[in-house]
Amino acid sequence: MAKIIKYNNKLINYQEPITIKDRLIISLEYWWLELDENNSPTRELGFNDEHQVQIAAPKEEDFGMWCNPEIQFESTVDFETISIEDFENKWDEFMKE
Repeated sequence: MAKIIKYNNKLINYQEPITIKDRLIISLEYWWLELDENNSPTRELGFNDEHQVQIAAPKEEDFGMWCNPEIQFESTVDFETISIEDFENKWDEFMKE
């Protein structure tokens, strides 16, 4: 069963941005990450400071920043949980654009 967590983007120590996409990712406030049973991200939504989705993955050939089977959260206890319904609504809304 999938679960969704909120991850604060400011916890990440990014390198100097190189591309427009890098700049977009660095500007995000937080992520909603859909995790599988192994706590590995399967889908991601990145939000700006106005709580608007700016990036989603995987999408077409873009696997995103988090959707990598090598990434695994040891525990999700310290993260805010988001409802699957809220995630799906934001995902569907963004993918229609």
